[in-house]
Amino acid sequence: MRWTGTNVIFLLVYVDDLLITGSSNFAPTQFISRLSTTFALRDLGEAHYFLGLELHRSSNGVHLCQRKYIHDLLVKTKMHEAKPIHTPMAASTRLDVTHGSPLPDATEYLKRILHNLKSTIDHVITFRSSLEFALEAFSDADWASYPVDHRSQGGFYVYLGRNLISWCSYKQSIVSHSSTESEYRSLASTVAEILWLQMLLTELGLKLPRPLVIWCDNLSAKFLSSNPVHYSHTKHIELDATLYEKKLQPAFY
Repeated sequence: MRWTGTNVIFLLVYVDDLLITGSSNFAPTQFISRLSTTFALRDLGEAHYFLGLELHRSSNGVHLCQRKYIHDLLVKTKMHEAKPIHTPMAASTRLDVTHGSPLPDATEYLKRILHNLKSTIDHVITFRSSLEFALEAFSDADWASYPVDHRSQGGFYVYLGRNLISWCSYKQSIVSHSSTESEYRSLASTVAEILWLQMLLTELGLKLPRPLVIWCDNLSAKFLSSNPVHYSHTKHIELDATLYEKKLQPAFY
Protein backbone atom coordinates (compact mmCIF):
# COMPACT_ATOMS: atom_id res chain seq x y z
CA MET A 1 0.00 0.00 0.00
CA ARG A 2 1.19 3.52 -0.81
CA TRP A 3 -0.35 6.88 -0.02
CA THR A 4 0.41 9.86 -2.30
CA GLY A 5 -1.53 12.86 -1.10
CA THR A 6 -5.21 12.04 -1.51
CA ASN A 7 -4.50 8.97 -3.67
CA VAL A 8 -3.82 5.48 -2.38
CA ILE A 9 -2.46 2.46 -4.24
CA PHE A 10 -2.90 -1.17 -3.17
CA LEU A 11 -0.43 -3.70 -4.54
CA LEU A 12 -0.75 -7.48 -4.06
CA VAL A 13 2.36 -9.44 -5.07
CA TYR A 14 2.68 -13.22 -5.39
CA VAL A 15 6.03 -14.25 -6.94
CA ASP A 16 5.77 -12.58 -10.38
CA ASP A 17 2.01 -11.95 -10.38
CA LEU A 18 0.81 -8.48 -9.39
CA LEU A 19 -2.66 -7.16 -8.65
CA ILE A 20 -2.92 -3.36 -8.49
CA THR A 21 -5.81 -1.08 -7.63
CA GLY A 22 -6.25 2.38 -6.18
CA SER A 23 -8.56 5.20 -5.24
CA SER A 24 -8.46 6.51 -8.84
CA ASN A 25 -7.57 5.21 -12.29
CA PHE A 26 -4.65 7.62 -12.61
CA ALA A 27 -2.63 6.45 -9.60
CA PRO A 28 -2.29 2.75 -10.61
CA THR A 29 -1.55 3.71 -14.23
CA GLN A 30 1.22 6.06 -13.14
CA PHE A 31 2.61 3.44 -10.77
CA ILE A 32 2.70 0.78 -13.52
CA SER A 33 4.43 3.23 -15.85
CA ARG A 34 7.16 3.91 -13.31
CA LEU A 35 7.54 0.24 -12.43
CA SER A 36 7.93 -0.72 -16.10
CA THR A 37 11.06 1.43 -16.37
CA THR A 38 12.82 -1.05 -14.07
CA PHE A 39 11.02 -4.36 -14.66
CA ALA A 40 9.63 -6.05 -17.75
CA LEU A 41 5.86 -5.92 -17.23
CA ARG A 42 2.84 -7.11 -19.17
CA ASP A 43 -0.31 -5.17 -18.36
CA LEU A 44 -3.31 -7.49 -18.68
CA GLY A 45 -5.84 -4.75 -18.01
CA GLU A 46 -8.76 -5.22 -15.65
CA ALA A 47 -8.34 -8.32 -13.49
CA HIS A 48 -10.28 -11.35 -14.70
CA TYR A 49 -8.03 -14.21 -13.54
CA PHE A 50 -5.56 -14.25 -10.65
CA LEU A 51 -3.90 -17.26 -8.97
CA GLY A 52 -6.54 -19.71 -10.17
CA LEU A 53 -9.45 -17.42 -9.30
CA GLU A 54 -11.79 -16.01 -11.93
CA LEU A 55 -13.12 -12.53 -11.16
CA HIS A 56 -16.30 -11.21 -12.74
CA ARG A 57 -18.04 -7.90 -12.10
CA SER A 58 -21.74 -7.27 -12.55
CA SER A 59 -24.43 -4.96 -11.25
CA ASN A 60 -24.97 -7.49 -8.42
CA GLY A 61 -21.36 -7.37 -7.17
CA VAL A 62 -18.05 -9.20 -7.66
CA HIS A 63 -18.15 -12.93 -8.36
CA LEU A 64 -15.28 -15.37 -7.68
CA CYS A 65 -15.02 -18.93 -8.96
CA GLN A 66 -12.44 -21.50 -10.06
CA ARG A 67 -14.22 -22.87 -13.11
CA LYS A 68 -11.23 -22.57 -15.47
CA TYR A 69 -8.76 -23.94 -12.91
CA ILE A 70 -10.93 -27.00 -12.21
CA HIS A 71 -11.62 -27.55 -15.92
CA ASP A 72 -7.90 -27.45 -16.77
CA LEU A 73 -7.15 -29.86 -13.92
CA LEU A 74 -9.82 -32.31 -15.10
CA VAL A 75 -8.53 -32.15 -18.68
CA LYS A 76 -4.94 -32.66 -17.51
CA THR A 77 -5.95 -35.79 -15.57
CA LYS A 78 -8.34 -36.97 -18.32
CA MET A 79 -11.26 -36.70 -15.92
CA HIS A 80 -13.24 -34.02 -17.79
CA GLU A 81 -15.96 -36.52 -18.69
CA ALA A 82 -16.16 -37.99 -15.19
CA LYS A 83 -19.48 -38.18 -13.39
CA PRO A 84 -19.88 -35.67 -10.54
CA ILE A 85 -19.88 -36.88 -6.92
CA HIS A 86 -21.15 -34.50 -4.25
CA THR A 87 -18.76 -35.50 -1.43
CA PRO A 88 -14.94 -35.77 -1.55
CA MET A 89 -15.12 -39.02 0.44
CA ALA A 90 -17.76 -41.37 1.81
CA ALA A 91 -19.77 -39.52 4.44
CA SER A 92 -19.50 -42.40 6.95
CA THR A 93 -15.70 -42.65 6.65
CA ARG A 94 -13.27 -41.00 9.06
CA LEU A 95 -9.60 -40.59 8.11
CA ASP A 96 -7.20 -41.84 10.78
CA VAL A 97 -3.42 -42.06 10.45
CA THR A 98 -3.13 -44.59 13.30
CA HIS A 99 -5.51 -47.27 12.01
CA GLY A 100 -5.17 -49.57 9.06
CA SER A 101 -2.28 -50.21 6.68
CA PRO A 102 -1.04 -47.84 3.95
CA LEU A 103 -2.98 -48.07 0.72
CA PRO A 104 -1.12 -49.86 -2.08
CA ASP A 105 -2.59 -47.40 -4.57
CA ALA A 106 -4.50 -44.27 -3.54
CA THR A 107 -5.38 -43.32 -7.11
CA GLU A 108 -9.06 -44.24 -6.77
CA TYR A 109 -9.40 -42.06 -3.69
CA LEU A 110 -7.68 -39.17 -5.44
CA LYS A 111 -10.03 -39.59 -8.38
CA ARG A 112 -13.01 -39.21 -6.07
CA ILE A 113 -11.77 -35.72 -5.19
CA LEU A 114 -11.73 -34.88 -8.90
CA HIS A 115 -15.26 -36.28 -9.23
CA ASN A 116 -16.24 -33.98 -6.37
CA LEU A 117 -14.60 -30.97 -8.05
CA LYS A 118 -16.65 -31.77 -11.16
CA SER A 119 -19.80 -31.30 -9.09
CA THR A 120 -18.64 -27.93 -7.70
CA ILE A 121 -17.18 -26.45 -10.89
CA ASP A 122 -19.98 -23.89 -11.17
CA HIS A 123 -19.98 -22.79 -7.52
CA VAL A 124 -19.49 -19.04 -7.10
CA ILE A 125 -18.78 -16.72 -4.16
CA THR A 126 -20.45 -13.33 -4.62
CA PHE A 127 -19.47 -10.15 -2.78
CA ARG A 128 -22.19 -7.51 -2.71
CA SER A 129 -22.17 -3.98 -1.38
CA SER A 130 -23.82 -3.81 2.03
CA LEU A 131 -25.48 -0.97 3.88
CA GLU A 132 -23.90 -2.19 7.12
CA PHE A 133 -20.11 -2.23 6.94
CA ALA A 134 -19.32 -4.31 10.04
CA LEU A 135 -17.46 -7.48 11.02
CA GLU A 136 -19.46 -10.31 12.56
CA ALA A 137 -18.16 -13.78 13.43
CA PHE A 138 -19.66 -17.11 14.45
CA SER A 139 -17.60 -19.53 16.55
CA ASP A 140 -18.30 -23.15 17.51
CA ALA A 141 -16.56 -26.30 18.70
CA ASP A 142 -17.37 -30.01 18.70
CA TRP A 143 -15.98 -31.32 21.97
CA ALA A 144 -13.87 -34.54 21.87
CA SER A 145 -15.11 -35.35 18.39
CA TYR A 146 -12.01 -37.37 17.47
CA PRO A 147 -12.45 -40.87 18.98
CA VAL A 148 -8.75 -41.82 18.93
CA ASP A 149 -7.13 -38.89 20.75
CA HIS A 150 -10.34 -37.20 22.00
CA ARG A 151 -9.38 -33.79 20.65
CA SER A 152 -12.04 -31.30 19.66
CA GLN A 153 -12.96 -29.74 16.35
CA GLY A 154 -13.02 -25.95 16.27
CA GLY A 155 -14.22 -23.58 13.62
CA PHE A 156 -15.48 -20.13 12.73
CA TYR A 157 -16.68 -17.98 9.86
CA VAL A 158 -16.56 -14.21 9.52
CA TYR A 159 -18.88 -11.86 7.63
CA LEU A 160 -18.16 -8.34 6.44
CA GLY A 161 -21.65 -6.97 6.09
CA ARG A 162 -23.51 -9.72 4.22
CA ASN A 163 -20.35 -11.18 2.68
CA LEU A 164 -18.55 -14.27 3.94
CA ILE A 165 -14.85 -13.33 3.85
CA SER A 166 -13.10 -15.84 6.14
CA TRP A 167 -13.76 -19.34 7.44
CA CYS A 168 -11.86 -22.13 9.13
CA SER A 169 -12.37 -25.64 10.50
CA TYR A 170 -9.51 -27.25 12.39
CA LYS A 171 -8.53 -29.92 14.89
CA GLN A 172 -7.55 -28.37 18.21
CA SER A 173 -3.98 -29.17 19.28
CA ILE A 174 -4.78 -29.87 22.96
CA VAL A 175 -7.32 -32.18 24.60
CA SER A 176 -10.10 -30.19 26.30
CA HIS A 177 -11.56 -31.45 29.57
CA SER A 178 -14.98 -29.96 28.85
CA SER A 179 -17.05 -28.38 26.11
CA THR A 180 -16.41 -25.01 27.77
CA GLU A 181 -12.67 -25.37 27.22
CA SER A 182 -13.08 -26.35 23.58
CA GLU A 183 -15.45 -23.41 23.03
CA TYR A 184 -13.00 -20.98 24.64
CA ARG A 185 -10.14 -22.23 22.47
CA SER A 186 -12.31 -21.81 19.40
CA LEU A 187 -13.30 -18.32 20.57
CA ALA A 188 -9.62 -17.38 21.01
CA SER A 189 -8.89 -18.43 17.42
CA THR A 190 -11.92 -16.47 16.22
CA VAL A 191 -10.82 -13.37 18.15
CA ALA A 192 -7.32 -13.59 16.63
CA GLU A 193 -8.78 -13.83 13.12
CA ILE A 194 -11.32 -11.03 13.48
CA LEU A 195 -8.74 -8.70 15.07
CA TRP A 196 -6.37 -9.35 12.16
CA LEU A 197 -9.16 -8.52 9.71
CA GLN A 198 -9.91 -5.35 11.67
CA MET A 199 -6.25 -4.29 11.46
CA LEU A 200 -6.24 -5.03 7.72
CA LEU A 201 -9.34 -2.88 7.16
CA THR A 202 -7.81 -0.10 9.26
CA GLU A 203 -4.64 -0.24 7.18
CA LEU A 204 -6.78 0.07 4.06
CA GLY A 205 -8.27 3.24 5.52
CA LEU A 206 -11.64 1.69 6.37
CA LYS A 207 -13.27 2.26 9.74
CA LEU A 208 -15.84 -0.03 11.30
CA PRO A 209 -18.96 1.74 12.60
CA ARG A 210 -19.52 -0.49 15.65
CA PRO A 211 -17.67 -2.96 17.91
CA LEU A 212 -16.89 -6.43 16.62
CA VAL A 213 -19.50 -9.12 17.28
CA ILE A 214 -18.74 -12.81 17.86
CA TRP A 215 -21.56 -15.30 18.35
CA CYS A 216 -21.12 -18.40 20.52
CA ASP A 217 -23.78 -20.86 21.73
CA ASN A 218 -22.20 -22.30 24.91
CA LEU A 219 -23.83 -21.28 28.22
CA SER A 220 -20.85 -22.40 30.31
CA ALA A 221 -18.61 -20.13 28.26
CA LYS A 222 -21.06 -17.31 28.99
CA PHE A 223 -20.87 -17.84 32.76
CA LEU A 224 -17.08 -18.19 32.70
CA SER A 225 -16.64 -15.02 30.66
CA SER A 226 -18.85 -13.12 33.10
CA ASN A 227 -16.56 -14.08 35.99
CA PRO A 228 -13.03 -12.61 35.79
CA VAL A 229 -11.70 -15.16 38.32
CA HIS A 230 -10.01 -18.22 36.81
CA TYR A 231 -10.49 -21.21 39.05
CA SER A 232 -7.92 -23.98 39.36
CA HIS A 233 -9.68 -26.16 36.79
CA THR A 234 -9.49 -23.42 34.14
CA LYS A 235 -5.92 -22.18 34.71
CA HIS A 236 -4.61 -24.17 31.76
CA ILE A 237 -6.85 -22.19 29.35
CA GLU A 238 -6.18 -18.83 31.01
CA LEU A 239 -4.24 -17.48 28.02
CA ASP A 240 -7.09 -18.21 25.61
CA ALA A 241 -9.65 -16.86 28.07
CA THR A 242 -7.64 -13.69 28.73
CA LEU A 243 -7.30 -12.98 25.01
CA TYR A 244 -11.04 -13.33 24.57
CA GLU A 245 -12.04 -11.30 27.63
CA LYS A 246 -9.59 -8.43 27.12
CA LYS A 247 -10.45 -7.93 23.46
CA LEU A 248 -14.22 -8.37 23.50
CA GLN A 249 -17.01 -7.50 25.90
CA PRO A 250 -19.09 -10.69 26.19
CA ALA A 251 -22.77 -10.29 25.37
CA PHE A 252 -24.69 -13.51 24.85
CA TYR A 253 -28.29 -13.78 23.67
